[in-house]
Amino acid sequence: MYRFFVYSLFTFLLIPQFSFAQNPQLLFQSEIVKEEGEQLTFWYLEDHSLNLTHSEAKLHFENNASMVIDRFSATHPNIHWIKVNIPSVLLQEPLYVLQLKKWGTVDIWDYDQLTYLGKTGRLTTKNEVVYRNGILLKGNTLEPRQLLIRLKTGVSILSHENAQVTLLPHHHYEIEQLTERSIQMLFLGIILTMALYNLLIYKSIQDISYLYFVLSIVGIGLYMMFFHELNLEFLWPSAPNWDAHSFALIVPLTGIARTAFTKKYLHLDEYLPHWDKALTVVACGYLIPISLGLWSFFTDDDYLQVATQFIGIIGAIVLFSMLVSSLLVYLKGYAPARFFFIANILFIVSALLFISQETNLIPDLPYFSYFIEIGVVTQVVLFSLGLANRLKRSQELVHFNHLEKERLQKKNMEEKQKLISQQKTELKKQVKERTEELAHTIIQLQASEKSLKKINNLKDQLFSIISHDLKSPLVTFDSFLNLLIHHSHRMTQDEKEELADETNQALKKLYDLLENLLQWSSLQLKQNRINPENFDIEDLLHKNVSLYTLSAKRKNIQLRVNIPKASKKVRADYRMIDFIIRNLVNNAIKFTDKDGLIDLSLELQDEAIKVNVKDNGIGISEKNIQHILNKNDVFSLSGTEGEKGSGLGLMLCKEFLSLHDSQLGINSTLEKGSCFSFLLETVK
Repeated sequence: MYRFFVYSLFTFLLIPQFSFAQNPQLLFQSEIVKEEGEQLTFWYLEDHSLNLTHSEAKLHFENNASMVIDRFSATHPNIHWIKVNIPSVLLQEPLYVLQLKKWGTVDIWDYDQLTYLGKTGRLTTKNEVVYRNGILLKGNTLEPRQLLIRLKTGVSILSHENAQVTLLPHHHYEIEQLTERSIQMLFLGIILTMALYNLLIYKSIQDISYLYFVLSIVGIGLYMMFFHELNLEFLWPSAPNWDAHSFALIVPLTGIARTAFTKKYLHLDEYLPHWDKALTVVACGYLIPISLGLWSFFTDDDYLQVATQFIGIIGAIVLFSMLVSSLLVYLKGYAPARFFFIANILFIVSALLFISQETNLIPDLPYFSYFIEIGVVTQVVLFSLGLANRLKRSQELVHFNHLEKERLQKKNMEEKQKLISQQKTELKKQVKERTEELAHTIIQLQASEKSLKKINNLKDQLFSIISHDLKSPLVTFDSFLNLLIHHSHRMTQDEKEELADETNQALKKLYDLLENLLQWSSLQLKQNRINPENFDIEDLLHKNVSLYTLSAKRKNIQLRVNIPKASKKVRADYRMIDFIIRNLVNNAIKFTDKDGLIDLSLELQDEAIKVNVKDNGIGISEKNIQHILNKNDVFSLSGTEGEKGSGLGLMLCKEFLSLHDSQLGINSTLEKGSCFSFLLETVK
């Protein structure tokens, strides 16, 4: 007996899920109300053949093949027959319930008449029995009553250490069942409430440790329903065989969930990484009893006893690891681990009290059988407090992280706004620069366009000049030469002189045109470069007057030069200014009638000298003045005697003056004459 109790105590201590202790030694004990020395008497018969009928069993009892016992040894899967004698003094109430707990199937007959009274046991369906662990018997009799009982374990785990046969009045039995059921429902209600509470927390914060805790709570609830035979009533009433095997699935899965919860709750991967890996390996060991349980269910082999032993060993390792790891983690500074440690200590104490009561080490006091439920509830509550503390810490951490995140977001936003402002300023600057560059480019393009148009116009005019104005003098010159060569003997001296004079005029016109073309070409090649020098403008005026004296005489035009006494030297490109004065004098002669007057004069101003070429010729209309002053126009008119012009000379005059930061001024009245003028910088 001592070895049996020690083994049972050790096994229950190592199995936090409280599976039935499995020992082939079966203690059979009667518990009844004894009055006047009367008590139940038992006769025992073991059926090794497993096929005795109730009639054959009665015959064995009649032939004294049985013995009176108060205990017996039973080995699974043998069938055990019991003959029970109930004294009449114990049958004074109208109805009684004969309880036989934790057997697979129990069949009861009236011993004398061999009438079948009913069936009970864990391997019966809900429809087959009235009471799960008892048979209803009639009382109010003056005669003792004998019963024939057949006991079957069915599966190896349904043998038990402390079998009880209890005879209770029916109303006492109902009160006891109601009390037990109320306590069981209260326990399951607490378990369900805590599971839902932690499930809601998991849904809220998505912390996987809460889900593992919920699964472990549900597993404990399912096992306690299995222990109190509630699964057969509520979950699978028509599957008693599955109910007997279900613990081999429920207990290991609960152990796996508890292991996962321990790892996550205690942060073993952070505080004790080696323990974390070791617990993972141990949890994988639960696959062995799961496999054995499923194999036993689907085949005729029975490995539930072996599965229970594996569950005990693995459970012992897990429980030890949970206690030690929680203590170590707490010592490392993780405060919620204290709830974990205390909860497991209380759980072990409640398990010890439960085991002691189940094995008769302590008296069978009221409600002692519920110590395990009390321990589980206490453990769940403490775990929930630990999780609440952990949740509080997590919320504080989340709040801190939220504030830190807001601070960083605000800082990042300020930096972004600052960066955006800088980028905006830089972009505006770049846009402004690009706009200015684009505007400058547009201006350049427009200038280039104008220049190209001007060049194109000049090209057209030059081709016109070359094709017409240059050709015309050459044709005239050719005609004059032909006359002189072929008809000179017929011409008088006056005709020859007139022809020679006209030839000279044609050559002069050709010379002037070629000179203008050369000047224009030179201007284009030099790309608007000038060679300034100091010279006397008065000398240049006299030079050009001398140059055009003969041309003026032909039209009897008088050329005069008016020079102030205090004239100064100018700084300019000598050849360009010479060209300008020459063209202005030539044009004045061209557009002045015979007997006209042309004045060349100088006017001193602050730091400049104004050069004037004035005639009393035919004048120029305002419209034609605008054409002359337009840089893009090459304007030409015929002289008073039909003199032709190309307009190239005035165009070059305007270009040359522009290079000297000066411009051509025109003051003219029709039929009264014109005055062309320009300013030159004096030498300081």
